[in-house]
Amino acid sequence: MPTLAEIDPGALAAAAAKATGCEEIELDDWRQDAIHSAFNQATAGLYRISGTGSVAGETVPWSLILKVVQASDDKFGGSDDPGHANYWKRELLIYQSGLLERIPGVRAPRCFGVEQVNSVVARIWLEDVPDHLGSRWNPAVFDLAARRLGEFNGAYLVGRPLPPAGYLSRHWLRSFVGDFATAFNQLPLLRDHPIVQRCWPDGLLDRVLQLWDERHAFLDTLERLPQTFCHLDAFPRNLLIEHSSQDVVAVDWSFAGVGAIGSELAPMVAATVAFFDAEPERMGTIDRLVFNGYLNGLQKAGWRGDSQVVRLGYTAAVSLHYGLFPMGILILDDGLRDRFERVFVHSTADIVDRWARATDFLLARADEARQLMAVV
Repeated sequence: MPTLAEIDPGALAAAAAKATGCEEIELDDWRQDAIHSAFNQATAGLYRISGTGSVAGETVPWSLILKVVQASDDKFGGSDDPGHANYWKRELLIYQSGLLERIPGVRAPRCFGVEQVNSVVARIWLEDVPDHLGSRWNPAVFDLAARRLGEFNGAYLVGRPLPPAGYLSRHWLRSFVGDFATAFNQLPLLRDHPIVQRCWPDGLLDRVLQLWDERHAFLDTLERLPQTFCHLDAFPRNLLIEHSSQDVVAVDWSFAGVGAIGSELAPMVAATVAFFDAEPERMGTIDRLVFNGYLNGLQKAGWRGDSQVVRLGYTAAVSLHYGLFPMGILILDDGLRDRFERVFVHSTADIVDRWARATDFLLARADEARQLMAVV
């Protein structure tokens, strides 16, 4: 955790002034609190910094978010390759560009400044958006978030030009799935391990291996579908609902880029369950809620295409992104197991049991995608 002594007081004061809408502020006192651990190692830390300051003799409270990003050789984040799924500077460059100030449907937190600490570390100063609902959503909130994401994606399908920036992700899912080749090559030697069997019981592993063998056909299909600008990690922990305005504020734009229509919904269904914010048995209900909400959002944006195309984009993406996540192997690694338990705040047994309960649903979506690939 960066200490307050390591933070440039000038950068902190400048960000606090913007947060309060003042030209300048004299800082009186402040505190720093870690928000949560990040699995993606492009994120070195996420903190809420709050305090008071003096403006024209009056005491003014302020609060902001500090996100520290870094380069790393970790397989799950920090790549210095702009084309990689986990390019460490992507979010930094997106905020610097001003791109997120002009998006429809959802909004991003206001950026109060970007500070390049050195060649491998940077800080992003952001608006502290109050989260009144938390991450365990009711049906109405899922519908609202999906509609707004549909409006966001839909705008780029009806004439709004795709952002041309080279640092945005393209073929994100192909890059992400490609990182699992080593794990899947090890599976034949590990399939009798108790954790592997617990994660993929009752024939699930053979179905996962079939999907792995077909991954390129799925990826080729996704890349031929209509393409739009996507957040690509939109689920309750990254979507804050403002209480008064009902604005949907999307945070963590580190995966953002060009993706297939419908693929935006994959985290909404699967990551919500993976992070213990909904039970696997609710996946079918959440699927229906967000798919219908997303279609309504697309239509509000003016898109009048075939809903089967959207369904194909969603089912192919959710089955590849989460159905092929090799949890049963990765969690055998001591370092990754500790990280999973820290991020999910559950035991290894709880994590793999949840994955097993979700995988059948995800593989059913792969079956649905195969059927749609034959007709769309």
